[in-house]
Formats: sequence, structure tokens, C-alpha cells
Amino acid sequence: METYSSAPNIEIKIGDEMNAVLQYKAQLASGVLDLSDRRIEEQELEYVNELVHLCQCHHLVLTQNMLERTREPFPSFITVLDLSLNRLTALSLEGLSCLVELNVSRNNLESLEGVDCCPALQTLNASHNEISFVCGYAANAQLTELDLSSNKIAT
Repeated sequence: METYSSAPNIEIKIGDEMNAVLQYKAQLASGVLDLSDRRIEEQELEYVNELVHLCQCHHLVLTQNMLERTREPFPSFITVLDLSLNRLTALSLEGLSCLVELNVSRNNLESLEGVDCCPALQTLNASHNEISFVCGYAANAQLTELDLSSNKIAT
């Protein structure tokens, strides 16, 4: 519990719940929507996208949920997308023309098909998946960081 003093004789005590709310509001104000570890499934992405539009967030964190696919298109103004620690077997990234950073580590991806839809992509973390081959990143001319460690790629 934190204590704040706003006037000489007034003391305001803020509990853990209020601290969490204040931290969440600060994240939203900076354009970050963190929906980690909320058991979100594919059919709920429509509502996630509505929330992203409402908050005008450019950084979306959906780590450690229950996503197997991403068929619902994400808003085009997203620049950072974290889908790590889900159950993804396929990606659908159409329309993410502003996406600069993508984290799909620790999923069940066998390929990175769909990443070529992101021409502004600079950073891609696809470590700890089931990827066995890599090809065709000509559309990702801005890509400067690529992590494919702990995959099934033959050397």
C-alpha cells in the first residue's frame, strides 16, 4: 500500500488494486494494451480489436493466452504485436502494414507464412517453435533482427 499526501492534513492511501489500475491507465496512455495471461481464444479477437480501436493502442500484448490461430485481422495501425507463449499453428497478419516488431516465440508454428504481409517489419522473434525451413523474405526488406533459435531448422 502506498501513501500520498496531497495537502498538509490529508493522507490518501492507495491499495494494490488501485496501483494496478493506475499502472494500466499509464500503459494505455502510452499506447500499450497488455492483455497477457487472460485465457483469450481466437473467437474473442474481435472484441480485443474493438478495444484496441477504442484505446487507439499501437502496441498489443497477447502473450500467454490460448490462441491457436489469428484469423481475425488486427488493426492496421499496430506497430508492436506480442503473440508469444500461445498455441499458434498459423499466422494471419494481413493489413498490418505498420507492424515493426513481432514476437511469436514459444508457439507451435511450422512456418512463418504470412509474415510477408508486413512490409515495415524490422524485428521478428520466432524462437522456440516447430519451424523447419525458412524462405522468401524479399517482402520484408526492413527486417534487421530475426531470431529463429530453438527450431527444427537443419544446419
